[in-house]
Amino acid sequence: MVTQKSGDEDEEEDNDSSKSDGDLVEDEENLDMPPPWSPKLCVLPEKFHDRTKGGGKTLYYKRCKVDFYPQNKQVDGLIKRIYLYSDYKRLINIEIRSYYSCRKDNLTLRRRFPYKFKTVEHFLSSAVSFHWKKLV
Repeated sequence: MVTQKSGDEDEEEDNDSSKSDGDLVEDEENLDMPPPWSPKLCVLPEKFHDRTKGGGKTLYYKRCKVDFYPQNKQVDGLIKRIYLYSDYKRLINIEIRSYYSCRKDNLTLRRRFPYKFKTVEHFLSSAVSFHWKKLV
């Protein structure tokens, strides 16, 4: 309970009122509550799209290895690269497929056959343009 003191009261009452003021200060400190939510989480777009330290992700399967890259991070527009192997130890490479996006020449897929010395390139085609669709 908070009471106002008048100027005509004794010094003893002054001592008692100073103790009660101290109690008021302690009560006010106890009433302070922390903010209800944690600070706002901020994630940079580059870090969100990277998802990994080096900016890529690699998955291994029985006779296959798949590399994922964030879009628009590679200079040549590489998004995904798939390595197909003939053995389970992944030593002999049959085919390498590279998927691209956002390229000026509209290259979408490049398939390489290292032991046959053959490369096949697939381009994005449209009805308006008369560009290459497939190049062997």
